[in-house]
Amino acid sequence: MYREQFKPSQQQPEPYVIAGVGVIAAESEESAAAQHEAARRIRARALFGRGRKLSEEDVTALLESPQAAAVDEMLAYTAVGLPEAAGA
Repeated sequence: MYREQFKPSQQQPEPYVIAGVGVIAAESEESAAAQHEAARRIRARALFGRGRKLSEEDVTALLESPQAAAVDEMLAYTAVGLPEAAGA
């Protein structure tokens, strides 16, 4: 659809697409999973903690609630695992 409806401009004469994915690769599956969970917690704190300090218990409660879907959506395209499995 994008290519069909693309309108060239001076800055962009041809259709152009960039895809971004995350990779968390570690020496063990357990380490990769721990790093992924740390990334979830950092994102939850940044997303829901604006203007207030969230405790670890607050972050855990958020990640166990339906609000976690917003955080997990941000990490939906993240490969997690060993370097070979994660494509690193």
